[in-house]
Formats: sequence, C-alpha cells, structure tokens
Amino acid sequence: MLVNIIANYLQISPVQAKSLLDLFTLEKLWLEQPHWKGKTYQLSAVKTQADLMSFIQAAAQSKWYKNYDDSKLSDTHFSQEVNQRYFSLFEGLGLINAVSCNTPPIFSAVLGCFEDDVIARVDTLKQDILNNNLAPKARIIFGLGCDRELGTSFVEQASINKLKKAGQATTEMNMINLLIYAALEDLVKQDDKFKSLVYQPVTTTPILKTNSVNTADTAISLKQVIENQYDIPKPINIIVYSNQPYVLRQQRDIQQTLGADFNVVGVGSALTQAEFNKDPKSINICLGEVARLININYTPENLKRFADNLTADEIEEVNLLS
Repeated sequence: MLVNIIANYLQISPVQAKSLLDLFTLEKLWLEQPHWKGKTYQLSAVKTQADLMSFIQAAAQSKWYKNYDDSKLSDTHFSQEVNQRYFSLFEGLGLINAVSCNTPPIFSAVLGCFEDDVIARVDTLKQDILNNNLAPKARIIFGLGCDRELGTSFVEQASINKLKKAGQATTEMNMINLLIYAALEDLVKQDDKFKSLVYQPVTTTPILKTNSVNTADTAISLKQVIENQYDIPKPINIIVYSNQPYVLRQQRDIQQTLGADFNVVGVGSALTQAEFNKDPKSINICLGEVARLININYTPENLKRFADNLTADEIEEVNLLS
C-alpha cells in the first residue's frame, strides 16, 4: 500500500501517512505536474517507491513551501466546513495536538520565534518544571534565537515596549531572555528549589544577510555550546520547546543537526481550533510545515533504500489517484 511506503520513508505512522495522501487529494496535487529544481514530475511516470516520494517532494516544495517567514504567507478564506477538513487532516498529521514528555532531560531549550509563539513555549516550559517534574538535570535552560529586529513581520509590541523601557535593543534574543527570566522568577516565587536553574542564551548569527535564522542554524550553535562548555556523558537527552504546528519538524531538524550523541524530544502546546480559524494564514503555515517535514527525509541515501518497483496493486492505487 502507498500508505506504508510513505510511512516508512518519512518515519511517521500509517495514520499520518493516510492524512498526507488525503491532503494531496484535497489540494488536487495528484493532478499537478510540479516543476522543481529544473525537472517536471508526473504521477503517471511513477514506477518505483523512490519515484513516488520524489513526486510528493516536488509537489510539496513547489506548491506549499515559500520561505521561513510565516508572516509573508498569503491568507486563505474558506468556509467553516473546508477549514474543518484541513484542520482534521493537519491533526491526523500530528500538527495540532499538544506534545508532552514524561522523562526529565539533561538540558532544556526554548526555540526562538515570534513573540506569541515564544510566550507559548516558555509557558509550557514553566508548567513542565512546576507541575510535571521536568526540570533539566543539569539545571541549564537554553534560549535559542538571533538578533533580528522585533516587529518587522508580526506585532511584537509587548516585548518591544518592555525592552525599550529597560534600555535594551529590541531583538528576538532579548525578547526570549525577557520571557525566560520572568518565568524563572515566577518559579522561584513558588518554590526556592528552582533557584538552582540557570538560563543560558545562545545567539545565532545569520550565515546569509537575512533577518533571521532557521532551526538547524540555531541547533548548530547549541551543539557548539554544549560540546565546548559541558562535559556530559553521551547520549545527551534534551527537550526542545516549540508549539504546534512546528513541534515534529523542529524536533527532526534539531535531531538531524545534533546527531547520534543527542536524544532530542520535541514538545509543545496545541494549536486549538479557535486559533486555527482566527488566523487566515493557518492553512498555509501548516502546509509549509508539511513540506518542510517531507524535505528533511529527502536525501540521496534515503532514496536508495526505496528503489524497489511498485507492485501491481500499488500501481493501481497510483492510477486511482490520478
């Protein structure tokens, strides 16, 4: 079955793979001839498992992936019924429900983003420490970000006002610092034992002359800090705090970057139906996350493992899609 090929290739569950198939159908991508990196792909030309994944990769990249700045994505306005259909498929893909962990890590890390997302991430961190006994064993909490100027994409006025009042530069990294320090102060007010927690910001400088950095860039900086400053037995367990719909993709990005010496667990708060419906960019943000998730596994080495020809039943499934 095609579901099993997709699940094995992307290392996701059959339920998630079925949701991806259905999402392609809803978006009518099986009928497209996507053009990506100088090549045109056709579903009718799919003969091997790798061919199938190449078509899926090309379609997702050419139609769904735009850039790292969600604010530049276009708005979508659909009926409540259509919005619910998208929401259900994204839920099936694992991009909606909260993701948690029950094992205390060695380190914790909060991933940078726009203000509302960082607030959600820091709140999850605080609740995990306070209610779920998930304070990092090394007592170190990292904040990962860059020196992009706040407010150039989304409204981030609350942090801008606080930073200006404190005479600090209005940057993403300073915003993250502000929010995590406030969370730690609140934890200490509730219990003195949290005084031992130490916050360490990790600032990543963009390689290119852009306004921000991606998840993998910040993971490289994190790896350098841990390996240069801490003598910790391997493998090192680390919780990275995100929020939906970004949790799975960011966890995969960081795990791939940090390598086998680290066990990365991505956690984060849910994307509620109300939040999804309120933001007209929600559908395109989620579609972009699906494209980026597919892209993580799209490597020559992985494709070689899927060189087998499709069976007659699988070919028939492909034909039914088109």
